[in-house]
Amino acid sequence: MPLDPEEPLVPEEPELPEEPELPDEPLVPLEPEEQRISNFLLWQLAYTELYFTDVLWPDFDPVALRQSFAWYQDRERRFGRTSAQVVSAAKDKVE
Repeated sequence: MPLDPEEPLVPEEPELPEEPELPDEPLVPLEPEEQRISNFLLWQLAYTELYFTDVLWPDFDPVALRQSFAWYQDRERRFGRTSAQVVSAAKDKVE
């Protein structure tokens, strides 16, 4: 049976669903023995604070969660800028 020159030899790839629009994670608690992200949400973790704790995941209770939030609140969120640039931008907003 001859091939039809108008028919593609390889079927078209199905359309993949788009990734949902979710905000990037600002804080990710990690167990002490895993200090790497191994391509896990690599792009979404660009400016994420990685919090390493000695509390293992099954024992990560509300107290440990509050401790991670307290640690996060003390962080200076620079998003790729230097501390001086953050201070300068804050001064510009006030003026």
